[in-house]
Amino acid sequence: MHGGIGSAPHSRKHNRAQHAAMDFAIRKEVPADVSAIRGVVDAAFGTPGEAKLVDSMRERGDTLLSLVAVSTKADSDTDGASQAVIGHIAFSRCTVGGTAGALLAPLGVLPSAQRSGVGTALVKQGLEELRSRGEPFVLVLGHPKYYPKFGFDSALTSQIKAPWPSGDAFMGIHLTATAASARGNVPTERSIEAPICGAGAGGAGAGGATGEHAAGKKLLRGELKIATAFDEMQDCDEH
Repeated sequence: MHGGIGSAPHSRKHNRAQHAAMDFAIRKEVPADVSAIRGVVDAAFGTPGEAKLVDSMRERGDTLLSLVAVSTKADSDTDGASQAVIGHIAFSRCTVGGTAGALLAPLGVLPSAQRSGVGTALVKQGLEELRSRGEPFVLVLGHPKYYPKFGFDSALTSQIKAPWPSGDAFMGIHLTATAASARGNVPTERSIEAPICGAGAGGAGAGGATGEHAAGKKLLRGELKIATAFDEMQDCDEH
């Protein structure tokens, strides 16, 4: 299972029995996790592009938040608990119309640990951490049947100028009640003007960072800017 730009996690219902049987904990990434994260992301996506993206984000300082899920099952060989990394999620800085927020990409879980609540726990923990930091919103390009259960809504992103069509897969969630304009403009490295890995042309939208739609939710408006690490995803079709 994996999610984020250029990917789509499996749609599934949360299975409490399976989650209870899978013993794991969520924590922030530490330097010793780097190799294991690469292995998890490679296994989840089946291609090296997303793992290279994670490495590049880390090296360039683009990572806003990186969390891992680690197995806590008893390990008879060490008379303790296994701490193997079984899942990973990353968030990076983005801006929409000069308003700073976060972009979720990628999300990956080892195939052997999928459908056990690991991905759900990673997303929930990540959103809660970003909410506690005062981040106003999170964007994701992922499976439209997976992310709405966390509160993501494609209606919020319909007026964002992005390198992909304004469809159901491009979603956003507000984490704070107030708009992010008070945070000021937080610059990112580049403006998105070309598709990533064959994505469609940019969606419509201009003007201020927020607006209103019929349901009364704040629309995000303006040009999407993301970290330069995503430039490397331009080459993903070659792998």
